[in-house]
Amino acid sequence: MIDLKRASGISVEALAERIKAIGFRCQRCGDCCSGPDAEVLVFPSEVRRIVSHTNQPWQEVVEPPATGVWDREGNFHTLEWMLRRRGNGCAYYDAASGSCRIYPARPDICRTYPFYLDGDELRVSECRGLGMEMDDNEALQIAQELKRRLISEILEERGARSRFSGFAAADRPERPTGVCIVHDGEGAHRLPLGRGEH
Repeated sequence: MIDLKRASGISVEALAERIKAIGFRCQRCGDCCSGPDAEVLVFPSEVRRIVSHTNQPWQEVVEPPATGVWDREGNFHTLEWMLRRRGNGCAYYDAASGSCRIYPARPDICRTYPFYLDGDELRVSECRGLGMEMDDNEALQIAQELKRRLISEILEERGARSRFSGFAAADRPERPTGVCIVHDGEGAHRLPLGRGEH
């Protein structure tokens, strides 16, 4: 990951030109919202935005992902939150209408898809909407969101690392405690395994 100073210096205008040259228009196909790879990782600020939009409690919006490590005491540790899934995809994707039920409050990764920044390099995920014509304002909006997303990622990682309390990792214990500890930029959150409580 690049440092904050370098990320802050990214030109959104130059980024927008590259985005427009590639071209994109959402086809509302739902490919990015469903399937086994449709795990939407989110930061606490994004969760709060969704909670405010939906009036759902935190534990109904997110859960810890299955990726993490066990400690010697039998606790499971992970470094991120994930939007809840329903069936084969995101719980907020309505396949019947091809729409997102939290569109105004959707996470940054959804706002910028299929584009992402790898350091200061623009990368593109596979998507049916690539190559479609877009105007300057659409490209500029995505570029601004990408830069903001990158800065948010840097700050979140910095916060998580500064609050992370070290622990001795272990293979899966014989007697798990049933506790998951999510370490994010705001601290360590203890919750029962299999629940997304905050």
